[in-house]
Amino acid sequence: MKSGLILWVRADNIEDSGERHRTVLESVQRGYSEIVVRKEDLDLTSAANFIPIVLDAGNILIEGRRVGRLLTVRSAEDMPGDDELEGEFLIVETGDWKVIPLENLIAQCSARKVKLIASVKSTSEARLFMQTLEKGVDGLLISPMSTSGLSEFTGIGEEHSKSFALEEAEVISVNQAGMGDRVCVDTCSLLELGEGMLIGSQSSVSFLVHSETLETRYVNSRPFRVNAGPVHSYIVLPDGKTGYLSELSSGREILAVRRDGSSRNVTVGRVKIERRPLLLVQAKAAGKECSIILQNAETVCLCSTKGVLPVTSVKKGDQVLVHIEHGGRHFGMKIDETIHER
Repeated sequence: MKSGLILWVRADNIEDSGERHRTVLESVQRGYSEIVVRKEDLDLTSAANFIPIVLDAGNILIEGRRVGRLLTVRSAEDMPGDDELEGEFLIVETGDWKVIPLENLIAQCSARKVKLIASVKSTSEARLFMQTLEKGVDGLLISPMSTSGLSEFTGIGEEHSKSFALEEAEVISVNQAGMGDRVCVDTCSLLELGEGMLIGSQSSVSFLVHSETLETRYVNSRPFRVNAGPVHSYIVLPDGKTGYLSELSSGREILAVRRDGSSRNVTVGRVKIERRPLLLVQAKAAGKECSIILQNAETVCLCSTKGVLPVTSVKKGDQVLVHIEHGGRHFGMKIDETIHER
């Protein structure tokens, strides 16, 4: 189950071996790929493809390597010092005292670059921990106690997906841009009407390019696809970074963004790069000029507050939806510096 949120399932605390094994297999079927198991259950990896995690004397082990620790917090005395936070992960279990220790640990772990994973037994706990200090925890350790308990957490990862502020940009020109290698991103999901991807020629401004969910008189709809633009274009990714369209490949996790700014994580199934005629759309938003290059085709659309606009019909004065960021990017990461891209 891919998500910006780390999702682990805990099966090692189920006493009945048969139920433990069923929980592991059901977890894999539901898309969870990282599961906490007992040492004697490690051979289940031969029956299902998942990453086994073992908790041994308070240590987190992945493939026999210690990657962090398990911490139980029931009072202020149980809180760790900064020098005790080491490793890649910290799993925290809390009793009735929940929010305050999580607030402190979120701040501590963020400063030490340790990923904080909260142990949860219900979706109400999960949602509370995902919202604590606005940032929330980095992940959840789900303890369902049985296979039936897993269904409660269906979709919990998508609730954590990022929301984007979208605003209108006014188109100032549309011109032919010659030929180029454009990228169709085919996902493993059916995309919805009003849903697409954030794409742009500048990392600071990205346009909401609509999916091919619309029926046209030219071709059938391909609701899994976004015809996203040339290979140089930026795409906004789930971890807050940007990547180039040329870097995408099967199995990569990307964002599908809706017109209201909400998003969900989807997986790339295929990337098609073909040489096609292009259009350059230039616009202005909040006094900032920006641009996007797209294939010159009726099936390629930009989003507006009122619907979708085929790029072949976009004209000067039209309003399209964009997402604006401040600062620059270095290797896809947001940094606070002045960068001009034209």
